[in-house]
Amino acid sequence: MKTLDLTQGTQEWLDARLLLRTASEAPAMMGDSKYFTRNQLLDHKRGWTNIINEFRLKLYQEGHEAEARARPIAERILDEDLSPLCGQLEDTNYMSSYDGITMFGDIAWEHKLWNKVLAENVKNGVLEPHYYWQLEHQLLVSGADKVMFMVSDGTEENMEYMFYESVPERRESLIAGWKQFDIDFETHEIEAKTEKVLPATVSLPDINYDVYPEMDCLVVKSNIKEYKTAALALVEIAKKKPESDQEYANAAELVKALKQSEDRLSEARVKIKSRSSNIDQITDDIDFIISQFKEARLAADRFVKNRKEEIKQSLILPAEEEIKQLISEAGKKYGSEVTVHYDFKKATKNKRNIDNLKAAIAQELANAKIALNEKIEELKTIEHSPAESRLNEARQIVEEIQSGPSTVTQMKPRPEETVTIPKAEYDHLIERDALLTALEAAGVDNWDGWNNAIEMLQAS
Repeated sequence: MKTLDLTQGTQEWLDARLLLRTASEAPAMMGDSKYFTRNQLLDHKRGWTNIINEFRLKLYQEGHEAEARARPIAERILDEDLSPLCGQLEDTNYMSSYDGITMFGDIAWEHKLWNKVLAENVKNGVLEPHYYWQLEHQLLVSGADKVMFMVSDGTEENMEYMFYESVPERRESLIAGWKQFDIDFETHEIEAKTEKVLPATVSLPDINYDVYPEMDCLVVKSNIKEYKTAALALVEIAKKKPESDQEYANAAELVKALKQSEDRLSEARVKIKSRSSNIDQITDDIDFIISQFKEARLAADRFVKNRKEEIKQSLILPAEEEIKQLISEAGKKYGSEVTVHYDFKKATKNKRNIDNLKAAIAQELANAKIALNEKIEELKTIEHSPAESRLNEARQIVEEIQSGPSTVTQMKPRPEETVTIPKAEYDHLIERDALLTALEAAGVDNWDGWNNAIEMLQAS
């Protein structure tokens, strides 16, 4: 690792990070970041700056303050000084900024702001991918033996730590992930961002009622008629198929509003009915409105769900076609069937907005490309293996046999002993010898039955 003359938090440091592949970005590159997606990271590397909001900036500031207070605690535990450092792995674009590292570089220190879930995980020696990808990258760049991973608020009362050592399989995945990221970066284009469509406010008058005795019965005074008129107008809107993005956003909001109104009306009906069993008109009206709300809600919900599925499929289809094309090309190039597992349907499950859908599809596509690259490397190895060379030699000999006796290398009789046989028999022996040579080149001596054949030959 070569040390970079950079101070964390400065503009020079930010500029360097933009050009390099950093440890804190590794979780996003692997699709496991809590804060932003792989697509957003690609956008950021292309110059898009708006990926960190004010809330996150406040957390970062609190984290830096806690880190400064926690460093002396970590130094006492390790009995060594810890120096902040920025470094880059030689001959790569991998960079890492360390909260602290020992003089001989054998132990790195990473600090995170205290939270109960993370502290419990650290206490039990387990970490989520969001954290361990950063540590894997730090170990790769620094060559350190381990990372002291600490979570605290800057006090010993709220502090837990553990030591993390590199996992070979994770390091391989990390390197493969960055390799594919660089490939995708070359062709990545920032898409125009759209403002979020805000749904229109759904409003209904509050339903008012009063039950009071009059003469020998109970009378209900309410605004149910006015409410019914407004409710049925809303129902008509809900039953119309949306056309624009704004109308779909309105429909989604309408589904929620109708369900809430159904629930409120059901509660009102129960309360009114409990006052007397002789109040039918208002409860009949309420039942009718509830049934209309439900019918309209289900219709609007179908429109919204169908639209979401249409959008999802329109995003999945190009990704599926791209990976299928790459798999097909690899199969043709290496003359072998190539199988790569991917599941865009599973990847997009429970993704509720377009940005999350795009991010999930892009991540699944990147994972499939990484798996395909691994398959190609395996095929390259097989292509140059000794067994393949022997098979190629065997194929060449068989081709000579099939092309005719004149192309087969003639066996020269031993000068001290000669025999005379018919030409046809001689040609037959030459072909049989060539066939045996081809079988031996293909490894026939490793086939089942070879030893039995030799024993039968020796016994004859």
